[in-house]
Amino acid sequence: MQRCFRVIAGAMAFVAAPCLADAAETDPIVGTWVCSGSHEGREGQFNMRLTFVSPRGGISRYVDIPCGGVLDGGQDGDAYEFTETITFNGSEERSDNYCVSGKVRVTVDGRSMTYEWLPTNEPAPPRASGTLKRVGR
Repeated sequence: MQRCFRVIAGAMAFVAAPCLADAAETDPIVGTWVCSGSHEGREGQFNMRLTFVSPRGGISRYVDIPCGGVLDGGQDGDAYEFTETITFNGSEERSDNYCVSGKVRVTVDGRSMTYEWLPTNEPAPPRASGTLKRVGR
């Protein structure tokens, strides 16, 4: 009997897995987004590229700096909140403390995404923001 339950549970997981994958792929945040962002109180902009592989996370790339990392989190009401961990060319590899880990909050409206970045440690660059456009799914 116990073996029968295991077989049924395994079959259900096998059938449900594609449905879960489809749900993640159709989530509005999934895809690649690009824009020029800006820091509060600073002149100039920086180019960014965010790629979300699921509603729970993705990768960030700041092309001009250059640096980037991993986004981990998920949906929070109408927005998505992520912890961004810089994994390449971050503060431990740079002397200017310009590319640091932080919190990212985004909202999606069709092919447009608003982006807010907040530092988690001080001293850190000031808040950053931007409006990204979808360039791929």
